[in-house]
Amino acid sequence: MTNLLLDTHVMVWCVFKPELLSRTVEQEILHARRVFVPSPALYEAVRAIVSERVKGTSREVVEALPDLIETSGFELLHADERDWIEAAGLGWSHGDPFDRLIYAMANLRSLALITADTKLLKLGGKALIDAR
Repeated sequence: MTNLLLDTHVMVWCVFKPELLSRTVEQEILHARRVFVPSPALYEAVRAIVSERVKGTSREVVEALPDLIETSGFELLHADERDWIEAAGLGWSHGDPFDRLIYAMANLRSLALITADTKLLKLGGKALIDAR
């Protein structure tokens, strides 16, 4: 059993569109010891909902999102100063600050990161799980 960190897309799929999850990702989540959602994913998900990029949702779910995350069995993980410092110092060119922060949060806590982000997946490593 391992501990997982879900990136934004995967968290949104889990909460709103579970049919989009691959069987592999479902199994990883099912058998994980603990599953975390990074606080930056909360921000990104709210922006996606408000801009209507998450089909089948409405603005009303925004306030309920932390509760939806919790009832899905996930724990919200807040970034601290170590995460920001790690994210800023990563030696790669991917410039999205939230992707950098989420990656740093997983790295510092030895969490496996489930992501569909091709830029993150190109980094390779055993701690990245492909959600595509």
